[in-house]
Amino acid sequence: MNLTVVEHEELNVAKTQDFLSQQPGVADVQVWISGEKILAQVQIYEWSKVSDFDLRSACKRKIGAKLTPALILMERIQGEKSMRSA
Repeated sequence: MNLTVVEHEELNVAKTQDFLSQQPGVADVQVWISGEKILAQVQIYEWSKVSDFDLRSACKRKIGAKLTPALILMERIQGEKSMRSA
């Protein structure tokens, strides 16, 4: 019988949170783990056109699928003026 030792890779949600918080139009981010899935709640400014699909795609491209949230709950908020009107 062959046994294979597999190290459990700790998911670093801080990296996911940092990445999401740096995206244009994002005001606030909370990231957590539920079971084996990464979940996120993102507040975006009302002028932002970014979608949950856009954020998940950017995560996959830049930080990898393992650190990409399985679900992103989005909330639009009033606040910072559009970069276009500044």
